[in-house]
Amino acid sequence: MAADLRARADRGDARAACRLAAEAMYCDGAWLAAREAERSAQRVLAHVAKMPVDAGTRERVRGQQAAAEANLAATEARCGGVDPLDPAERVHYWRQAALAGHPAAMRHYAVGNAFRWRDVVEVAPQLDIYRREAESVATRAARAGDLDLAIALGLAYLGTRDDPSWRPFLAQVLRPDPARALAWLQAARAHPAVVALPPGHALRERLDAGLEEAAGQLPLDKPVPAPEALPVLAGVVPRADPRNGGIGDIDPTACDAELLRRH
Repeated sequence: MAADLRARADRGDARAACRLAAEAMYCDGAWLAAREAERSAQRVLAHVAKMPVDAGTRERVRGQQAAAEANLAATEARCGGVDPLDPAERVHYWRQAALAGHPAAMRHYAVGNAFRWRDVVEVAPQLDIYRREAESVATRAARAGDLDLAIALGLAYLGTRDDPSWRPFLAQVLRPDPARALAWLQAARAHPAVVALPPGHALRERLDAGLEEAAGQLPLDKPVPAPEALPVLAGVVPRADPRNGGIGDIDPTACDAELLRRH
């Protein structure tokens, strides 16, 4: 199955390219977590074996070891047949699917999730390409109805750097532009999925603060821009990080989505 998926991706199938990259990225993280959990459980078990601990503690440690082994076995069952990709290959397939108009891949690539900090030096040439493409990919996807990318664009254009948390790659490559920030934040704030959030919700408050900040950065003689056109898609729930517009990795099943039509 893995060979067939790669063959389809190499023939230009955007869904296959998305699925190949998504499965590889998911399983890469799953293997890292499972192996580290097993090593940690083994270290604790070896440590406890040398100490005079009560039977209850020893039993809990054995339970942790059994859970780690079960998790490793489950990861083998889920990912044993997944085609591993090196970091540059993963970015290649994410980009291929994104440029073809695959919505999930566009989200993943545009916000910068195709890259991992632990691999960043290995994909420096791909990052240079990303810097030139991220804005257009994110804008196209947001205008097609991706609410989270609209939020990510608004916060990225805001250019706020006083948040000590990690910034998405998208926020690092876009130049501050208060007019564009205001247009995207207005569109996101008016979206029914955001309006439906309860008062005091962190995302609502961040968007309101961002709107005020963006408006305050505009010259007094410059007219307030009209909101971006943002289609309302059914079932959308905003998941963007209210601190910085970050978006979590897509689930591999999201790769089954239809491609966007080119206008």
